[in-house]
Amino acid sequence: MAPSNLSQVFFSNTTDASIQTAAGTVFADLTGTASAVELGFWDVDAGDWLSTAYTGAKRIQVVQGMPSGFPIASPIINVADIKAIKYYAYSATQLHSIAVTPVMGTSTSAEQPIMVRIALRAIPTCYESFVNPGSSVLDLSTGTSSTTGSTKFAVPIVGNFSAGRSIFSLEIPESGGAYNHGQTVGGVCTAMYELLGRNALLNKLFTVTDNSTSFTITARHPGTIFDITLTYSDGTALADTQSITGYDSNQGNYWQAISDEKSMRAKYGNFNRMYFPMSFDTFAQPTYKYDVIDISYVHDHPTSTGIARAAELNNIRIYWGKGSTALSNATDDANTVMDDVLGITTIGTSQVILGSN
Repeated sequence: MAPSNLSQVFFSNTTDASIQTAAGTVFADLTGTASAVELGFWDVDAGDWLSTAYTGAKRIQVVQGMPSGFPIASPIINVADIKAIKYYAYSATQLHSIAVTPVMGTSTSAEQPIMVRIALRAIPTCYESFVNPGSSVLDLSTGTSSTTGSTKFAVPIVGNFSAGRSIFSLEIPESGGAYNHGQTVGGVCTAMYELLGRNALLNKLFTVTDNSTSFTITARHPGTIFDITLTYSDGTALADTQSITGYDSNQGNYWQAISDEKSMRAKYGNFNRMYFPMSFDTFAQPTYKYDVIDISYVHDHPTSTGIARAAELNNIRIYWGKGSTALSNATDDANTVMDDVLGITTIGTSQVILGSN
């Protein structure tokens, strides 16, 4: 199959009842506010909205309403040219996390400061992190710090990170001062919570949980990956055990939706590239949990209206949600227009509708 690239992103931020022909039989009637925008499948030859399987039509368009004016739409798609439809149920991002259980050494080695080194191996590379580096919406943390509570932070490191790891160090004294380990595991855990939370930079990258006999460091932002090592000041390694939860981007999260939405604007041709700033409606909703639908189709280059280049597939991505509760048959009608049109058998269960994995 030909290579594929993302071409257009659409949103359906409403209940399924509004997706069907409730908007009327006129193409221009599809509207809706950004937080409850409607989406439909237009049967070009019948001049009406599809409410049954797309395979029953010859030519269709994916159409999304706008708060005012005409809706936006895909090029006219010959149904026979659709090569793949894939449905991904919402799955929350799993942030990179390391739980550390320190084991104190002998009385001689324990009578030393402990050096904590955090090696930052990767930072967010999603589109939103580049076009809006001052945004705190990428902070997905739920933990608290010793100084700022549950405050959200933007990624504090920007620029070229391709040179490799950045290493940050903390020192936990054996005694003296407000936060020392006192030769106890509990002291190490409490000191880590306090010292990292009071570090202006590290507190914007991580949250720490003091579990009394262990501590857990969790990245705040998706895509942040790190290592941690503990040694005594003489270089002797601290005997600790670590449990690592790997980073997983998953599907349908806000940071992915807003990144896809913004990255596709350059292909739409409906905004001014000369004068900035220029407002543009944003449809991705920070609190919504989206299911994701990818539709891939071929086009007849160079005479077609396709967006992709020659030998590439056009790829439409639909973010489908209606609030902070993920879609499922338990919360939606068992028979919805979206799954009727596309052939999704079970809402909330990822599946390949057409094509292959």
